[in-house]
Amino acid sequence: MMYQQPSSSGGVQFKEPLAKRSREMLQLDSYQVVGATSILVNSQRKQLKPDNTILGQVSCTLEFDGASRGNPGLAGAGAVLRAENGTVVHRLREGVGIATNNVAEYRGLILGLRYALERGFKNIRVQGDSKLVCMQVQGLWKIKNQNMANLCKVAKELKEKFASFEIKHVLREFNSEADAQANLAVNLRGEG
Repeated sequence: MMYQQPSSSGGVQFKEPLAKRSREMLQLDSYQVVGATSILVNSQRKQLKPDNTILGQVSCTLEFDGASRGNPGLAGAGAVLRAENGTVVHRLREGVGIATNNVAEYRGLILGLRYALERGFKNIRVQGDSKLVCMQVQGLWKIKNQNMANLCKVAKELKEKFASFEIKHVLREFNSEADAQANLAVNLRGEG
């Protein structure tokens, strides 16, 4: 089975499942932070129950962000998944390698959407401080760059897997936790 992980150069295919990829791309902490290598863990999906516990809820909020030092430069993607009551469920971060800020923003969105799907969430509200990503995913702004078009396509394919999906642009001060994860991820080894 092959998994495709978009990169700043368009797309790189890996022959091994994400769970077997290098742990250097990730950094785990006490908040169950996960990144690309632990997104596809089937045993955790079986443990979810449709009740009102945090992981059993069907709705969540995803905050996403990206960071690039140099634009393009060393980049990272970050996301924060929250339960319906606002409690942080997971903080995620992923090294992106050399990329632009816009690519890193898309990677943060994709990272969070994949993880939410793996955790069994069906309804998602997404917010980020990238107006470009939010507007392109909604189909309201055109995409001129092919790499950005590829990333947007992946994000749209993921959004279709949710029963309900809403995305909105927020000001930077309302996205500080995802921003922190993205900035931490800049120092993780990426696939760039």
